[in-house]
Amino acid sequence: MTKFEQLLDLAEKENIIVKFVDEIPEYRSEALYVARHGIRMILLANFLKDNMIHMTEVLAEELGHHFTSAGNNINPTNYFDKLTIAKCENKALRWACNFLVPIDELMVALKKNLSNIHELSDELSVSKDILLQSFYYLSLNYDYLHITDNRYLILSNYPNVYIYNKF
Repeated sequence: MTKFEQLLDLAEKENIIVKFVDEIPEYRSEALYVARHGIRMILLANFLKDNMIHMTEVLAEELGHHFTSAGNNINPTNYFDKLTIAKCENKALRWACNFLVPIDELMVALKKNLSNIHELSDELSVSKDILLQSFYYLSLNYDYLHITDNRYLILSNYPNVYIYNKF
């Protein structure tokens, strides 16, 4: 089952309607999570269907809003509102990264001795941007991840992330 299918299943379990539309009402260009009057819905722009990886990442971020945010986060009227929206976006993105790049899957991919970030992102079926953002969130909790007996993913120098081979 693909990550996109897993996200659709999760949305169904949470009673969230996922709908593709030609245009998102005035606020967003790609997607919108709405929860009003007991109805929860994620609207996704039809053009997202052209790129499965991006569509999956957008759906994950919108589901992240469902699990981490509450309230009207669309029209900021002052600086405090802008800060609140930024925090909500960060929480939703963190949820998406944790879902799309779970540590166990990352560790399996790292054990394959892939040579660069592009190969790693391809292996995990995410964009380079989501993979780098996942490294950022991991770096907030870990200095390194132990890959094998003599290999470590060093996160303590983020944005510089690298594999250390101990001899």
